[in-house]
Amino acid sequence: MYKKESIIIQTSLNIIFPMIVGLLIYVFLRPPNIIFVQYIGFIDKLSFISEIKMYLSKMSIPNWFIYSLPGAIWVYSLTYFMGMLWIPQKTKWKYLWISIAPILAITYEIGQKIHVILGTFDLLDMFFILFGYVLALLSLKIKGVIYIEK
Repeated sequence: MYKKESIIIQTSLNIIFPMIVGLLIYVFLRPPNIIFVQYIGFIDKLSFISEIKMYLSKMSIPNWFIYSLPGAIWVYSLTYFMGMLWIPQKTKWKYLWISIAPILAITYEIGQKIHVILGTFDLLDMFFILFGYVLALLSLKIKGVIYIEK
């Protein structure tokens, strides 16, 4: 089993911190017409947020960073979280649960492609989704959460 300190560190570095980074990208870099930004629209009314957004808007930040990276971060965090929960379990369903984040994200992208979900399909988003998933699995492996059963 995991040590308490190890769980806190892993959770902070691999789940909470990436989600905060993704949230900050949404708050500071995404345009206000994005649905999620509209949900947290009250934040734009804070003067310091508006000032930071204005400053960042003058910077040349690549589109992949603004539009594709948050999806990869979300997939990474949820996959890591599900891995910590399900890998120690002795059930065949654990692989489905560990893969739920990329399944949901890819389904969402396909829904955009066939116009049943609002948004713009982007093949780069699909790449970033898979990248976030693989990176989470590698991180779990390196941390010793994933192990080879003999």
